[in-house]
Amino acid sequence: VLPTPEQPKISLIIPAFNNLRFTLECLQAVSEASGLDKAEVLVIDDASTEPGVETLEQVTGLRVIRNAENLGFIRTCNRAAAEARGEILVFLNNDVQVRKGWLAPLAAALDDPAIGAVAPKMLFPDGRLQEAGARINLDGSSEMIGLFQDPDLPRWNVRREVDYASGACLAVRRADFQALGGFDLIYAPAYCEDADLCFRLRERGLKIIYEPAAEIIHHLRSEEHTSELQSRRKLVCRLLLEKTKQHTQR
Repeated sequence: VLPTPEQPKISLIIPAFNNLRFTLECLQAVSEASGLDKAEVLVIDDASTEPGVETLEQVTGLRVIRNAENLGFIRTCNRAAAEARGEILVFLNNDVQVRKGWLAPLAAALDDPAIGAVAPKMLFPDGRLQEAGARINLDGSSEMIGLFQDPDLPRWNVRREVDYASGACLAVRRADFQALGGFDLIYAPAYCEDADLCFRLRERGLKIIYEPAAEIIHHLRSEEHTSELQSRRKLVCRLLLEKTKQHTQR
């Protein structure tokens, strides 16, 4: 059961394509973590083909949006953002389980007008640190800061600036997201749209913050580490770097 506030401050946006079990587990974790009094929860289904997807309509309080055709991750997120009612958008992968008390620190960080986007502490299911924010290297590759390290070390429990927040869990003000035109379709169907958004926020003088008080567990899928996908990510991130250079030279 999810709350249905009349005027939500926060919109949780969960894009999904198939993998219904992941989505239901994500929703269960969100519900059990509480702190949703001012939040609406949206699942946008990108024309899933597996049976049982109509189960989502049975989740009390959940807003379900369905694409008539498969649009891909970026277009799906942009469509959901246009439907959202909250002042703050929190994009959340369906293969994420949030921990108790995760949402309030993300939203509170955006009370500071100098902050443009917020990243949580991201953990592997076995408890190791997956990401404490992310950076883009000079060769165009992306790096998960703190990968495989102990999340309890002091260095990973201090709020600080980072290059960007991963789209697996990214909090941003809806007004800023709309002003930038959402995720840039040049990166469609996916990858590096999160970094690009954060770089554009930084161009506007806003900070990207890692907030360790917000903890989530992210189930990285094996297909995300294939050499083909890693090569594509690097190419797309190089495009991001070139785009950034063009902006700075204007």
